[in-house]
Amino acid sequence: MRFFSITMITMLLMFKLVFSESLDELINIAKKNNPDIKRFEKEIEVLKQKSKTAGRLPNPSISFNIRDKGSFTIFQYIPWYEKLKLQREMEEKRYEVQLIVYQQEKSKILIQIKELGLRTWLNRERIKLNTQLISIIDGVLQGDISAGDKNKLTILKIDLLLENKDLELSTLKLLSELKVLLNSDFGDVEVERVDIPDLKEEELKERIKTIGLAIKQIDKQIERDRLSYKLAKEIYIPDFGVSITYKVREKFDDAISVGVNLYVNVPIWRRLNQEQIVLEQKLQLISSQEKKINVINQTLWSADKFIQEYKISREKLDILKKNYHLYRYDMELTTNRYLKKESDINSIIYSISRFKEAHSRLLQETLSVNISYFRIQELLGEVE
Repeated sequence: MRFFSITMITMLLMFKLVFSESLDELINIAKKNNPDIKRFEKEIEVLKQKSKTAGRLPNPSISFNIRDKGSFTIFQYIPWYEKLKLQREMEEKRYEVQLIVYQQEKSKILIQIKELGLRTWLNRERIKLNTQLISIIDGVLQGDISAGDKNKLTILKIDLLLENKDLELSTLKLLSELKVLLNSDFGDVEVERVDIPDLKEEELKERIKTIGLAIKQIDKQIERDRLSYKLAKEIYIPDFGVSITYKVREKFDDAISVGVNLYVNVPIWRRLNQEQIVLEQKLQLISSQEKKINVINQTLWSADKFIQEYKISREKLDILKKNYHLYRYDMELTTNRYLKKESDINSIIYSISRFKEAHSRLLQETLSVNISYFRIQELLGEVE
């Protein structure tokens, strides 16, 4: 009896629900080492540099002529100013679109790491629970009970031991997946406590409408397509060119002559391929605008799904936490009655199994609440 009470107190002290710093350390390792994150960052940096150089004048061309004592010409093509401006703005929008894509991909990786870390925590908490239940069974087995009852309790103990081995194997697989994602051979993961995050439904939905990554991405894409369409129409605007020619002369007092020429490329009529380019860009813009409606709906539907999953898991979790003591008390009472010969072996086995199920569901719903919350964070791009 004394053994059982001490065991139960130990179980309660070990079971806490709030977040550890070690999982945050894994996130920091992933930001530095994950190959995909590093690749995304390099690609984004290239696009950033490209956006800075867009809109500059193209490189001049140089031509040589060896006839007539030799000459060479430098030619500079000068597009219409508005074209250069639009090209620069398009590259800036492209950079902004890809930056959002990078944030989305990075969020997926970080969420995967958090989920693997929490599943590791879940497995270890279940191992702790089974170990404590095995201790309780050992305590009962030391009492004065029949051989048949000992056999039934021993079978229950074996089932718990085998389940622990399965959980240990599952944990090793989770750790292996984490090492691949982190690209690091870290020692171990210790998530001792897990938070239950709060969620404000209406505020979240409003924020997703305004700052959700998918919606921001399509907005930036529409801006870029609008600029692209405007640039396509600039094909009807004249361009300019300037050339400077140096020629060698025979006379000493006129050994070198310099000529400056100005060229104006004026589209006199619209060609078919020009019309097709403009129409293609117009169709692209219309397509993006129509796609936005679908993106908004899909994002809000996904948000609503994750919010409902969160709310249901949170409600189940609250019910379990509120009534958790009943399962514990029932197991303690049934065990004490059995030791006093006031109940049979089936009653204690049933009460242990019910307590184990309640405790496991409490852990599982804690995990479910957090995963649903992570999915909502992913829509907002707030996974860090």
